Amino acid sequence: MNMETQLENKSSLNDLQGTDANKLEYIKGMIMIAREDIKIVMLYITLALGIIVLFLTQIPIDMILSLCLYVRILVLAGILLLSASAFYFFLYIRNLHITQMKMTRCLASLDSLRTRELWAGKNGVWQRHGYKYRMGRFLIVCGTLCFGIVLFYIIVLNSTKPQ
Repeated sequence: MNMETQLENKSSLNDLQGTDANKLEYIKGMIMIAREDIKIVMLYITLALGIIVLFLTQIPIDMILSLCLYVRILVLAGILLLSASAFYFFLYIRNLHITQMKMTRCLASLDSLRTRELWAGKNGVWQRHGYKYRMGRFLIVCGTLCFGIVLFYIIVLNSTKPQ
């Protein structure tokens, strides 16, 4: 290991080797960050499910059923993609919650190094479960795009058809 790497490793550990009061504050802060992340991801779940509910309550079912097959398939795809998005976000929240509980166990021993490893280490929550969050974001965009195309078809293309 070269000198620069040793200094980086030492400095990353030194900031967690302070007094017991500092370790306690660090662990409490990390637990609060996990709680805030859970709240924010819950908003994504609400958004995904809210888009589905808004779409289905504002567009009459008769109108959806009267659309051509490709557009109805897009409606179904939008519902499935947004539902899958909410599910992936739920799985990510579940992992955040488990990590938060593990970090809470670090309070008794004031193990700030373990807390950092659980949150941001090589095997931390983001490294192991971040793909669920990214997949949820990708799916929410895809599902919203499907609904956007359907709305475009209904508003622009379908309204220009001769009656």
